[in-house]
Amino acid sequence: MGTALKVAVYHTNFCDTAGGAEIAAFKTVKALREQGHEVDLYTSCAKKDIIKTVAENSGFSVFPKLILVDEKSPLINFLIKRNILVSYQILQEYKHEHKHVYKKLLEFINDLRKEYDIVISMQVPSLIHFHYVDIMPGDIMYLHYPTIVEEVGIIPLLHINIPNSKFPLIKLYKKLILHEEYNILRNYEKRPNNSNNVYLVAVNSSWTKERLIKLYSILSKIGNIGKMNELIKDASIVYPPIDYEAYASMYDPSIKKDLALTVSRYCPGKNLKSIIYVASKLPNVSFVIVGSTKTPGSQKVISQLETLIDELKLKNVSLEKDVPKNRLIELYSQAKVYLHPLFAEHFGIAIAEGAAAGAVPVVYRDGGGWMDIASRIDPMLGYSNIDEASKVIKTIIQDKDLWLKLSKRSVETASSFSWSNYKLRLNNVVQRAFQIKTGSKSF
Repeated sequence: MGTALKVAVYHTNFCDTAGGAEIAAFKTVKALREQGHEVDLYTSCAKKDIIKTVAENSGFSVFPKLILVDEKSPLINFLIKRNILVSYQILQEYKHEHKHVYKKLLEFINDLRKEYDIVISMQVPSLIHFHYVDIMPGDIMYLHYPTIVEEVGIIPLLHINIPNSKFPLIKLYKKLILHEEYNILRNYEKRPNNSNNVYLVAVNSSWTKERLIKLYSILSKIGNIGKMNELIKDASIVYPPIDYEAYASMYDPSIKKDLALTVSRYCPGKNLKSIIYVASKLPNVSFVIVGSTKTPGSQKVISQLETLIDELKLKNVSLEKDVPKNRLIELYSQAKVYLHPLFAEHFGIAIAEGAAAGAVPVVYRDGGGWMDIASRIDPMLGYSNIDEASKVIKTIIQDKDLWLKLSKRSVETASSFSWSNYKLRLNNVVQRAFQIKTGSKSF
């Protein structure tokens, strides 16, 4: 088990969504406490309804105490409380003060490092990240994904082919980047580098690790990135945990229905319309989308989905909102298929949960949900377009023996994402970082 340590976990934002990254922060606190560590959770922004949802989804019977970063400046509050900037005008107005914002946050995290044995940074504010520093300070960085500025900004500027997005926010980022980030990119080697302040990097999937290796390989050709290449290549994969026992214990092939289940937040980036289009090609299969409505814009997404269902005159699709866990487990236990929408998920907790319940995952052929889950069950479970998804589902449901084989293999594969495995992987990373830190002269 190793040395009992005093650990600080820092996650920027509990104000906008109750998604996987927020749940991962809470579960990190819970897992380390169960391993005998003293753990505090810090954040720059918290809303009660978001915290309540995250706590419930993380297995906390009472709210864990959150320590708020006290920043008095409205500018600092705006930048740190949000993981993104969505206004080019704001960027122009505040670009000269941006370094001051980062400096304040850097000082705060470094103060934590004097008080705690280990500081884990769970989230990187992306504009701050790419304007003035390669990484956030902290003994351990747990990276859920390459930030949107990295993927949509720097990589296209370097002529790496990434499909254009239809989402207005992505277009705004591209506009912002093309006007502003190019000059920053040209002066990349002049920016401060703090990679010597980090001892280990952890990532949530092999897909995330692969993307980060690619990203930092490109950046290393532009300027100084310190030891980031080494840290990323040596990154530990710490899969987000699922309640494997709860889902696997309900597994009973005899109660399964011709049902394809999708679990997601109702938000524009999830491309839930793709589920509706798949359903339109399989009228004899029931489709259920279960989702949280806590994300800004959820009601608009739901309205769009309902309109599309009506336009296509579909009778085999239903939308369920903010369901309790017992209802979610019931749906998982009944579904023969877990259908992930047409976009690349960084890991895909719902995909893993579905697999644990014996719902065969049919997944877009990219992302962590594909590389780390579905492809390990069977390569046939990936798709690249609506037609392929419908054909895979039809084949699985019509062939009972094939479905049963894949279903049992799904349950077996999902065991890798259990709570006990998560605690073991996480504690190994923390202990290793502590050993490096206490023997390092660079701190």
